[in-house]
Amino acid sequence: MNGLLSKPFQIKSKNLTTTVLGTSFNIRTYESDSIKEVAVVTGKLRVSRNQKSGEKREIILQTNQKAIFSKRGNQDLLIKGLEESEVKALEFSKFDFNETSLENIIKVWNAEHGVNITIKDRMLKNCVINADLTDLSL
Repeated sequence: MNGLLSKPFQIKSKNLTTTVLGTSFNIRTYESDSIKEVAVVTGKLRVSRNQKSGEKREIILQTNQKAIFSKRGNQDLLIKGLEESEVKALEFSKFDFNETSLENIIKVWNAEHGVNITIKDRMLKNCVINADLTDLSL
């Protein structure tokens, strides 16, 4: 998603609030995932944890960084650098997958196309795939 620096806006999910400060980015906060991610390709974002206590934990992400939030463990926001393959996938195609589990590919496909594809064989969920599905349709 691309934001305008002169018009910051917020995107809220159950656990995180992201303030767009002029950037291109990706937010992955599927309800079924225990780990949530906000990735910045260009520009910067402010990401804060939504806490019941009203306490605010806030970080600023710069170009090629991502915030990771886990509902398990200490539930803190961590900042990590984006891998080169992640940057390329976010810059050029959201359907170009490298070393991605079939389960995550299906989640992205379902969200983007408004469908509900499921995997019956549990062993296939963790199957790692390299594929460019950009020009495929249902």
